[in-house]
Amino acid sequence: MDSSYNHADNMLELKLFSTGKDLQKILFSSQERELNRHILYYVLDGKADLRIMDKKYPIKKGMLFIMLPKVKMEIINQDSDFETQWISMSGAFIDKVIYDLTINSVDPYYYDKDLSLKTYLIGLGKIYSDLGYLDLRALGIVYYIFGFLFSRREPIEEILDNQGQDLFTLKNYIATNINRRITIKDLANEINNTSTYVASLFKKSEGVSPKRYLTKYRMERAKFLLLSGNYKVKQIASMVGYDDQLHFSTEFRKNVGKSPLHFAQEIGNI
Repeated sequence: MDSSYNHADNMLELKLFSTGKDLQKILFSSQERELNRHILYYVLDGKADLRIMDKKYPIKKGMLFIMLPKVKMEIINQDSDFETQWISMSGAFIDKVIYDLTINSVDPYYYDKDLSLKTYLIGLGKIYSDLGYLDLRALGIVYYIFGFLFSRREPIEEILDNQGQDLFTLKNYIATNINRRITIKDLANEINNTSTYVASLFKKSEGVSPKRYLTKYRMERAKFLLLSGNYKVKQIASMVGYDDQLHFSTEFRKNVGKSPLHFAQEIGNI
């Protein structure tokens, strides 16, 4: 049998290419970006700040991110113990996973507080070190990691009270129903409460109305889809809950400061 059959970069739905620990090197790798690869990376130890476009996120041990092709990211303020393990990949499966996990600039990471995934990420590094490539065992590990994310994904901060639980439920409802019209009444029904309570909850926790939070989330999701380069503006409008492309474009310009087409052109995806 041809030994290349065992190479995980020959698969169709999910291709694995390489893995390593030098995060700064991979973040600025023109080859990885030109080849339209996604980078999954996991913080093994230490703390730093992650800058994605114009936003900054504190990161620490146990956090897992997925970097999209062509998205500008930078690690800053890292301490001496900061260490990561990354893996580059591509394929239709990874695009669907990122979309279904609702990873975007509002919620860009998963926090593995028990470090349950650390051994698996280190195992990927060992396979690559031993073979010089990632094989079918590595592919199985990556599928397991994504399965784990689907089954265990939790918000970064622990929910301590009923209001926190309600807010998490509503955010999850928005994330999973982003492609359709959502009213404040829908949100209230989801937690068996009143529209007044929902409005008060968002104002207290997010500083904005439910409608404003929903619009912001739709726009962040749209930016993510534009960055992927896989969809036309009309498709994206429908995917984030707008039946009318013109209405979507108007809202996008109002919130982002430029049209969806201009936003996509700036990053070279159109």
